[in-house]
Amino acid sequence: MKKRKNTYFVLFLLAYCLSLLFFHREIAHNLFLFALAVGVPLFSTIFLFIKLKALYKKVNQHTKSLTHSNFELQQKIKEEIAKNEQRNKMLLHQSKMAAMGEMISNIAHQWRQPLSAISTAASAMKLQKELKILSDETFDYSYNMIMKNSEFLSETINSFRDFFALDKEKSDFDLEETINRNIDLIHNRLIENNIKLHTHFEKNITLFGYKNEFMQVIINLLNNAIDALKIKSIKENKIILIQTYTLDNQAIVIVHDNGDGIKESIKDKIFEPYFTTKHQAQGTGIGLYMTQEIIVNHMNGDIKSFNESFELEEKKYYGAKFQLTIGLKAQ
Repeated sequence: MKKRKNTYFVLFLLAYCLSLLFFHREIAHNLFLFALAVGVPLFSTIFLFIKLKALYKKVNQHTKSLTHSNFELQQKIKEEIAKNEQRNKMLLHQSKMAAMGEMISNIAHQWRQPLSAISTAASAMKLQKELKILSDETFDYSYNMIMKNSEFLSETINSFRDFFALDKEKSDFDLEETINRNIDLIHNRLIENNIKLHTHFEKNITLFGYKNEFMQVIINLLNNAIDALKIKSIKENKIILIQTYTLDNQAIVIVHDNGDGIKESIKDKIFEPYFTTKHQAQGTGIGLYMTQEIIVNHMNGDIKSFNESFELEEKKYYGAKFQLTIGLKAQ
């Protein structure tokens, strides 16, 4: 820029000198002033145009570079989203497989007693018939017992089938009925560990979503509560309390136990994938992670954990509390 200004000055000075040689001094001076008045804006405009053109070229180059970088960034974001979705699918599958192991064990426990009752009733009927002492009353009693236990086995199969079914579309489902299905699945674990389960349900709460995924959430929370109570040697009753109610057009589900609660050192980690306080052979660490994933991302809800006291039958207990908040379907 400085070089160009020097060039302009030399040209004006040369024009001034030539005018002194060929014209009257006053005329030469006027010509010089005219040239200066016209030339400076003209050359400044030309110079500004050149600078603007160069600047436009640079801006255009930077715009192309930014557009390319933005495109690459969008592609990377898409790739990362796809990877994240694939990872979540794998975690959901692993969580399902881990739950399946527990459910198979529960099936064995659920079926043992009714199968034994059916076998005992059938054997007694056969023996009494052989001894010709089978009365109509005994026959009817044994028949009704066999049918009742058969229906229980059938209901158990339906419950497990619902749990492992892959929902293709979201649907309405009754909250109380769905939670009771889960309670049926872990009924024997509760008995074996001497745990009393109490429920306080608000009637007629309907949720909208994938029913089997919500069942998995409740199963995870109940299994965690049972595990917490199993390792706690307490003289008082081992309690799990489930509550449901509605507030501000939202459904609230609370699962509370009187275990030792959640340690402060791990409270911020419990929803992380693969984090577990159990032995490697006993836990995968994906139960609570998938619980949060289902509630937050699949049902647009929220899950929080606390250590709180609660009152039941005029007695106070203390332990971990998990609270689910899920929006009700707009009418």
